[in-house]
Amino acid sequence: LDSQPPAKMPPVVTVVSTSRRAFVAVAMGLVVCGFVPTSHDVRQGLLRRSVAAMPSEPERCTLQLSEESEAILLETGRLGRQAEAAVMVRQGDTMVYTTLCIGTEQGGGDFVPMSVEYSERHSATGRTSSNWNRRDGRPADKEILIARLIDRPLRPTIVDGWCADIQVVSCVVSFDGVHSPDVLAMLGSSAALALSRVPTVCTVGASRVTKVRDELIVGAGKMDDGKEANLSMVVAAAGETDSVLMVEGGADFESEGVVIDALGLAQRAASKAASAIAAWGDDLRDRGVIRPKLDPKNQTFVRVYSKDLEAIVEAQFGDAIRQSVRALEDGDMTSHRETLQVLEDAVVAFAATTTPQSSSSSSSSVGAEPQSD
Repeated sequence: LDSQPPAKMPPVVTVVSTSRRAFVAVAMGLVVCGFVPTSHDVRQGLLRRSVAAMPSEPERCTLQLSEESEAILLETGRLGRQAEAAVMVRQGDTMVYTTLCIGTEQGGGDFVPMSVEYSERHSATGRTSSNWNRRDGRPADKEILIARLIDRPLRPTIVDGWCADIQVVSCVVSFDGVHSPDVLAMLGSSAALALSRVPTVCTVGASRVTKVRDELIVGAGKMDDGKEANLSMVVAAAGETDSVLMVEGGADFESEGVVIDALGLAQRAASKAASAIAAWGDDLRDRGVIRPKLDPKNQTFVRVYSKDLEAIVEAQFGDAIRQSVRALEDGDMTSHRETLQVLEDAVVAFAATTTPQSSSSSSSSVGAEPQSD
């Protein structure tokens, strides 16, 4: 700026700022717009610097899944850039927005610390709640069931020992009354997990098959088809192994052959979607758009169990576990409870009287190589 003060000062502008950055931004704006008298070159230089400092437009990355009825479009990159992964899924005018966030390594325990939420707001249909406070209440039973539908196939795919908290939230942004949002939420959650840094053993795909007027229809599903269908089934499958991870549905006096054919159609469609999502994630990582997956042997986020743990469990409690499972399969609940109680007492007693040194010595006695200090 000019060292000499101008002859006529502009009107006093009072700026209340909570940070120096905000004050500097306002001052540069006043200079660029000409409120503060400066030379033309200085003003043009500040303008070029301010434009260069602006963040670039986020890259929009899309994936289209082909469906017999209408294509499903997955998009990432524009929304939720501070989340670990954010995916918008659209079919027709039904849109589901899914975000995935991970916490620190202090969370978790001996299970996968993942929470899944699914919400359907009145605003998705252009309406307002009729309640006094004009807000949506607690999750409905349908929302809880769909959240479980998302959770069940995703949880087993995370590597053993993962300890950081994972939060998956799916929200219906728009609902056209035609396309069902539950399978779209499953695909969005699977894509968010595939695009995140969380290491997984496979990618999950989902599809619905319905039987309407003696015809099997495969796809994400329409509301009208579900009302008229004699059979409706949601299948989640892995893309790498074509394995069926979850099946949920019902039928009205259909033969076993029809159910098997429907399961095969849905499984192939779900595996195809999972393979496309996995390839999409690999392509984005190769291009540097998203960060690479964490190493499954990462000691910060993955707590690997001891190599001798399985040998210790097999040697001490293998027969008791098999006996309890056999009683459960036979339907003998009384024997199963008694065996399970005896097993729990034995585990507690073994843990109370065993030190890490004795555990390693017992594991070496069941086939492991003795280790010397």
